[in-house]
Amino acid sequence: PKTGVAVSEIVETDAGISCAEFDFDFARETFAWAVEKARPSFSPATWSAFWITAVENRKPADAAEATGLTVGNVYAAKFRVMAKLQKLVQQFQVASESEEGPSVWTRPGAEGTASASRQQGDGR
Repeated sequence: PKTGVAVSEIVETDAGISCAEFDFDFARETFAWAVEKARPSFSPATWSAFWITAVENRKPADAAEATGLTVGNVYAAKFRVMAKLQKLVQQFQVASESEEGPSVWTRPGAEGTASASRQQGDGR
């Protein structure tokens, strides 16, 4: 790679993708990693309530009907999962900026678990 140039220049010229595409891909991979780490911490109903409302962008009433939770509990579930995901992403960002670098983190799918794109389709 070139030296003394911005990362965006390297990405745009050497890889043939724009900085915006790189940022989007990085955000998607970071989200997928956080999803894989967070999901085991929650019950299936809580996770489904989050997924339906936050990822599928459906109404809390739809999530309540699908999970058997009250609408209030759907809101609480979404809040708890979002807080956990935000904490994990912040930890990832701190590690990425530290001396250890991002190599201390496992890339999504590298542990043999399902990716976030597959989890989206399973309704959990």
